[in-house]
Amino acid sequence: MDIWLGPADAAKDMLRAVLGPGAEIVREESGRPRVVGGPDFNLSHSGDLAVLAVSWERRVGIDIEQHRELDHLGMAARVLLPQEHARIAALPQRDQAAEFFRYWTVKEAFVKVTGVGLSGLPGPEYAAGALTVRGERWSVAELVLPQGYSGAVVSPGPPLAVRQRAWSPLSRDAGSARPSSPATRRAW
Repeated sequence: MDIWLGPADAAKDMLRAVLGPGAEIVREESGRPRVVGGPDFNLSHSGDLAVLAVSWERRVGIDIEQHRELDHLGMAARVLLPQEHARIAALPQRDQAAEFFRYWTVKEAFVKVTGVGLSGLPGPEYAAGALTVRGERWSVAELVLPQGYSGAVVSPGPPLAVRQRAWSPLSRDAGSARPSSPATRRAW
């Protein structure tokens, strides 16, 4: 699975460059976009960054969030499971915001891969680096991002290799967009 990181204001250009100019994108009944006859993909942006996940193996969901001020514990109580909220609340206050966004991006990536939207929250429990969905373990990979951002990619099934690449608007196609320092690791 390839993860492309680029500027948020060029997210659509990145999508076209990576998927190819001829990619026909349609919407599923749930509203989730897909490529006709092509790989599965998912796009997210926040702040100045965008991330794009592309997989030929299976469905993917991805989310990125720039950390911002909000009532992290209050939000955690509303959108996460009680045990996840308790884990965040047990941390020193200075660490709670980053931990909330870790959980949030995993949960958001999960609802994006399933196509159920935010009505799917709080979703399955995120523990030990994985989600368990109806008795099956799903892979989760947290992204390597600049300070102040959290991101995750979620996919049903066992771990797969995740290659994180930098994309530049100067790139004309995915083949010329080369990672400056690839972060390849197994999910989960």
